[in-house]
This record gives sequence, C-alpha cells and structure tokens, in this order.
Amino acid sequence: MHLRLLLFLFIILFPLSNAKSQDKKKIDSLTQKLHKTKDPNVKFKLYQQLAILEEPKSKYINRMLLNAELSGDNELQLRTYFFLPNLSQDSAQYYFDKMYALAKEKKNKEYQGWYYLGSGAVQHYLKNNTVKALELAREANEIAMENDLDSLAFEVNGFIGSVHAEKGERLLEYKSCMLQLSLAEKIKDGRAALRTYWQLFWFYNNLKQYPKAKENALKILETGKKKNWPDWIEGGYHLLTHYYTNVKEFETAKHYYNETNKIRKKNHSLVKEDDDLLDIYTNAKDFKKVLRLLQKDDVKKNFFKNGSKGYDYYDQLANTYTKLGMADSAFISLKKMKASITKYEVNNWRYYDRMGNYFKLINNPDSAAVYYAKADSGTGIANNVEARIERYANLDTLFSRKGNYQKSYHYKTLWMQYKDSAATLSKEGDLVVLEIDNENQRMEAERRASHTIQYMGITAGLASIFILLVLLGAFSSSTAIIRGLGFFAFIFFFEFLILLFDNIIHKLTHGEPWKILSIKIVLIAILLPLHHYVEHKVVNHLLQRKKIRFLRWKKVTSQTPLPIENEDIKK
Repeated sequence: MHLRLLLFLFIILFPLSNAKSQDKKKIDSLTQKLHKTKDPNVKFKLYQQLAILEEPKSKYINRMLLNAELSGDNELQLRTYFFLPNLSQDSAQYYFDKMYALAKEKKNKEYQGWYYLGSGAVQHYLKNNTVKALELAREANEIAMENDLDSLAFEVNGFIGSVHAEKGERLLEYKSCMLQLSLAEKIKDGRAALRTYWQLFWFYNNLKQYPKAKENALKILETGKKKNWPDWIEGGYHLLTHYYTNVKEFETAKHYYNETNKIRKKNHSLVKEDDDLLDIYTNAKDFKKVLRLLQKDDVKKNFFKNGSKGYDYYDQLANTYTKLGMADSAFISLKKMKASITKYEVNNWRYYDRMGNYFKLINNPDSAAVYYAKADSGTGIANNVEARIERYANLDTLFSRKGNYQKSYHYKTLWMQYKDSAATLSKEGDLVVLEIDNENQRMEAERRASHTIQYMGITAGLASIFILLVLLGAFSSSTAIIRGLGFFAFIFFFEFLILLFDNIIHKLTHGEPWKILSIKIVLIAILLPLHHYVEHKVVNHLLQRKKIRFLRWKKVTSQTPLPIENEDIKK
C-alpha cells in the first residue's frame, strides 16, 4: 500500500512521463547549479529534481525545510510541505497537517483543498480506510468547486476514480474519468488529458474490452501526431504495444515497442520499458528469449533502480527458469526473491505462487498446495480469478498424477467454480460497457434536448423581433427606432445563421483551424453583402410605407373643412 501512495503523490506532483533514473552527470550538474543560485524558488526546483534522481531521498527533507523557512515565502513553504510526503511516506500526514495549518492561517483555499486530498490518500493507501478517504476527497472537491480550482478538481476526481476501481465500481470509475477529461479540456492541459485517456485505456483493458481500449490508444496517438506532441505519440505507441500483446498479435506488438523506443531515443529519454518486451515474449511463451533479455546488464540494472532490492527481477527470473524446467536455477532465484521482500511490498503473493509452481515442477503436490494456499490469501495487483484458476488446474493435475483422486476432485471443483466466476466477470464487464453506452446515450440525448430548447427559444425571439419591426412600420414610429431595430434584427438573424453553420463546419473540418477559417471567410464574404442588401431593402420599404401613410394623412386633413362652432363666425 505504501508504494501505491508514493505513485499517487508522484503523479500529482510531477508530469506524467520523463521520471529519470539515477544519472551521475545530471546529479553533478544540478548540484553545481544549486551551489551557485541564491533564489529559494530555484533551489526548491533543483532539490525536487535531485530527490527524484538520487538515493536516499530523505536526505533532502531538512535542506528543503530550511530553504523554505529562510525564504519567508508562505507560498514556497506550502509547496515544500506538499512535496515532502513524496520523500517520506511515514511522515506524510505530519507534513500535510503542517501545510493545512499554514494554509488556514493565510486563508489559502487551494492548499486547504490539497490537504484534504493528500490526507484522503493517506487514509486509503496507508490506513485502508476507504470511507474516510472518500469523505476527505469530497471535502477537497467541494473546495475546488467553490473556488474554481480546476487542477485540484481534476486530481480529486482521479483519486475518487481509483478508489471506485479498487472497489469494482466500474460505472462510477468511468464517470470520474469523464469528469477528469472535461476538466482537462477546460484547463487546456495536454498532460492532464493524456493521463485521462491513459486511464480510460486501462479501464477498458481491465474489463477485457480490448477494442475500446485500442480506441483510446489511437486517440492519444492521432492527437499527438496532429498537434506534434512527442509525449502523446510515445504514449500511443506504448499503449498499442500492450493492446497487441493482449490480443496475441506479437509481431505487431514488437513493432510498436520498437516505435516507442525510437521516440524515446529521439527525445533523449532515459525511461526504459523492458517490461513491455518481457510481456510480449512471456505471452508468446518464448521463455528462451525472456531469459536472454533478463540476463542483459542494462535490463537487470533497470530492475534495481531507485533503491529496489530486485523483487520483480527475481520474480521474472524464477518464473522463466520454472517454465524452462530448470529447477535448480529456479530455486536459487526464489531464495533471492524471498530475501528481497521489503515491508512495503504489496505483491508478496507472487513469491508463494512461484514457489507453488516450483514444487509443481519437481512433482511435490503437498508443498505446492501449501504455497498456493498462501498465494490465495494474499492481496495485490493481478492476484485475480485467472491466477487462482491456473493454480487449481496445477493442483488438480499434480494430485491426479499421484493417484490422490479425492484431492484432485476437490481442486477440480474449485477450478470449475472459478471458471464460472471468470465467465460471470466477463459478462459483468460486457454489462458495464452496455451501462456506459446507455449513460453516454442518455447524456447525449439530454444535451441535444437542451440545445433544441435553446434553438427554439432563439427562433421565437428572432420571430418576435421581426414581428415588432413590421408593427413599427405599420404604426407611427420614429425613423431612428425603425433603423435601430432593423439593424439589431438582421445582426441577430445572420449571426443565428452562422451559429447553425458552425456545427456543420466543425464536422466537415474535424476542428482543423485553417479549414474552419477558410470556410468562414467564404461564408462571411457571401453573408455580409447579403446582410447589408436585405437590411437596406426591408428598412427602406418600411420607411417608404411610413412616408406614404404620412402623405395620405396630410392630404385627408387638408381636404376636411374645419368645424363651425359659432353662428357669429358663420355670418
């Protein structure tokens, strides 16, 4: 759980990609800059980068605190308290509390919101208190909504979505993702939008809705190429590698893996995705290539970066030796794997699973059953129904070989139960996608209904203005009023026409700015002269009618004799 908190804080505090592994030259360069600068804000940024690159991270805590304190800058102090939980998980809540006290004193609503979100993460990832975590996240969201803090609202919805994902509340997870996407578009943050499409890819991938997952990967890639954003292009290739691995098109997966690495080399990125190639070879059951890859020095070094003791490396190695039938080498790797387990390791179940596989290899069903049982009781990433199905199938085979048909039947029954569960989960995944489609259709219908009402209101208003204009022409009104209302009426009418054309133009051009501009220039070139011509004709017509009525009235009044009221006048 500690590692998941670290990941959550890291995503909030840093951009999505380009987290660098330890690099001596980079560290020396940053250290030299640090000695030269006297600006506390510059020092803070340098300390951040050094803390990412160098171990142990904790050694920078006191330096950053001193830098913030000596600066006398409240904003810098708040930023420092917000960053430090990333360096010391055990003291995370302490630094969040310090941040909140200062934010409350200075009436800084933004950092009060970040306090509630950070504290929610501590409750969820460290204390396993999901109810309290969601309460705190909602407090953060309320502050974000009241104060128009869209960046905070984006992160809050990301956190809430991850909690719903762990609880299996897929529809709520999806809604959180869509809220994030709308917020990312609102704040015009490309990295935030990339993260959201990334999350949507994994959302559909986990539901085994691979075509839907692919749509999001392609959306990332197409947007990246259109906008010339390297991070998006790299991300799209990376996710397509996963997609084609999952659908077992391994040559295509390897093509996209190579494309990802080309982009990274071009951008001088130190990020390596050896796991992607390992996944390709593992899923293709080409364990000889997996072993050759694991034995490369640079691949091994990548597994041991950032202070890792190599748990994941020895896990991969033990699994590969087992699959290749190399029992002695597998056992040595398993001993190293056990020695590398730390108190923060959330996937201990994998060690027990690998031990079970080892005992299956040497045909020892009783020991395999013991370790598989321990793996079943563990929690962590990927310890799911599919993993249990494989374990029960192995035990069924082992006990059957030994002639222990009672135990074989027991595990066969469990295997069948979990097979049914897997089928049910697959159906649930389909149902979730149907629910999402229905929800999207409902929202689209509501949007269209709202737009229809608005268009009807605009049409009614436009008609009312023209009726009023005609009435003014029919009755006695000043020339200035008729001309003024005529000008307003025709501006309204032609702008409404442009509004109607806008949707059609955007569909035809797919939002390309130069295409939209070109079409609108042509459209305005046609409508503007037409606007002036029609307005001139109609207003002049109304004024002419007014003039005719005035002349008729004058003629009638001049021909009518004055009334005689007095006999004396008659005489």
